Amino acid sequence: MDTHIALNLARQRGYDLIEVAAQAQPPVCKIMDYGKFMYEEKKREADAKKKQVKVDVKEIKLRVGIQEHDLNIKVNKIREFLEDSDRVKVVLWFRGREVERPELGEIVLKKVVANIQDIGQIDQPIKRFGKSMSVFVVPRSKKA
Repeated sequence: MDTHIALNLARQRGYDLIEVAAQAQPPVCKIMDYGKFMYEEKKREADAKKKQVKVDVKEIKLRVGIQEHDLNIKVNKIREFLEDSDRVKVVLWFRGREVERPELGEIVLKKVVANIQDIGQIDQPIKRFGKSMSVFVVPRSKKA
């Protein structure tokens, strides 16, 4: 239908003429209430935003010479983070000559991973970056 006729028809009904597909030949338009359309669009976007899940990355720092009790406290904190569905980056720092013994750091990180094996799993394996070593742990899936 002609643009002028469609515009007059929309005004008579108290609605707006809205172009839906400008690239189509001929262009496609709809007669509708634009304010109501925008309101419903905002509601749809808000609902989609509510359903999104935001995953945080928490970080726990350790040292090579950490004692058993302190390690258990850190492991309990990691468990809390995993129960809240957060990813955890466990970072082990070396000082001084400890850098020359990375196997000691691996032992500590493997202890941590073994203690949380029931609730979490390794996402990225142990990596070494200069004076630090880290591992990413994520919560186990609900299916497992």
